[in-house]
Amino acid sequence: MLLFKDYNSHNTFRLDIEEIKKLLYKLDYITKELQDYALI
Repeated sequence: MLLFKDYNSHNTFRLDIEEIKKLLYKLDYITKELQDYALI
């Protein structure tokens, strides 16, 4: 017996580019890499 629905494209919210950027900018690794890259 399954207690949850399977993950698929019909029951998932798709992010647009700006929403993906917002999520990525929340990651310390990403912000540090972007800061380091800007100094080159």
